[in-house]
Amino acid sequence: MGFEPHDPVNPDALSYRFDRETDRIDLMVQDRRRAVRFRRRIVLQVPASDSALRNTASFILPSCSAIRIPTLAGALALKGAACATSSPNPIRHAQDGLVLLACADALGVPTFSKSQTKHVNRLLQDLNSIEAWSLAGPAEVRRAMRAAKAIRPDWQTPAFLASG
Repeated sequence: MGFEPHDPVNPDALSYRFDRETDRIDLMVQDRRRAVRFRRRIVLQVPASDSALRNTASFILPSCSAIRIPTLAGALALKGAACATSSPNPIRHAQDGLVLLACADALGVPTFSKSQTKHVNRLLQDLNSIEAWSLAGPAEVRRAMRAAKAIRPDWQTPAFLASG
């Protein structure tokens, strides 16, 4: 597909980012007992990826190559699991999750497996940070709030978002 690894400066850093001209993707592998290596670097392993990898959809790239991507339920669970891991920029996972919630409002809130529900609940918990909402526009905020309420009717809108 023509993507090359975007190696970080730190030689011990995990490998997950790949570039092709102006395109950039993050590629991760299923959480395993043994590390997976690509060009001598350990590839980023994703917690909670088993369920997401069992529930994928086929996507055809403009190059006509087919790839499999997580369903919306799987993507939300992955972002929730990512919220629970150490990361150089942990708020990014909540921000990404918020965008996925806005999509869920537009496409229909998916049903979740028991393990997915645990991770999605973690994502909803991390939406109590004002930074999680800082990049979203008003329409995305409304959609994400509706989806969060549809997923968890007891979810409380953070005070900084409550209209007053």
